[in-house]
Amino acid sequence: MEQQASVGMCGSTIRLYHDPDKIQALGGGYYCRWIGLPWHYGRFMMWGKKINQRRAEMWMNYVEGASMLISRKFVEEIGLMCEDYFLYFEEADWAVRAKGRFQLAYAQQSIVYHKIGASIGTSSNPVRKSVVCDYFNIRNRILFTKRFFPVALPTVYLVLLGAILLRICLGRWDRVWMIIKLLFGYNDALYEILPGCRTQV
Repeated sequence: MEQQASVGMCGSTIRLYHDPDKIQALGGGYYCRWIGLPWHYGRFMMWGKKINQRRAEMWMNYVEGASMLISRKFVEEIGLMCEDYFLYFEEADWAVRAKGRFQLAYAQQSIVYHKIGASIGTSSNPVRKSVVCDYFNIRNRILFTKRFFPVALPTVYLVLLGAILLRICLGRWDRVWMIIKLLFGYNDALYEILPGCRTQV
């Protein structure tokens, strides 16, 4: 970042804490607006393979939030991370707000071991995904899309219909109704499943 004044956000090489030979992300990844999902660049790559830093940076339109360095100039011009999300999509929001003003970079020698899901049960597997993870992931996918890419809402909703069908197959009826309510803008669905939850949403 000292070498490139245009860089405002910089990510690390993120390896899985419990399986350090696997990579979670090389700096960040690519967010696809049409399905409303991010894809970490380097995901499933094995540690030890040659890393192409330039290619990783070309792919990036967000920096993975597990490890990011932000310049003071970035914060002064773009502002702080948006707290509307609470979990998930806040780093993508930050990057979109800075688009055209700051570049994203990847420092491959900065290595972080990430305990994915240790706090709230984050998982890409719907069977292991906690209700808190499921709620904020879907809620914020809708929120982020409405805020920055409203033209993509129809396709994002179609993807979420697929998420509903998957949870029906899994017999997770509480999640089915939660997603349906989120699609209709009812954001208190989490409290009905976890009445003891006091998180400000």
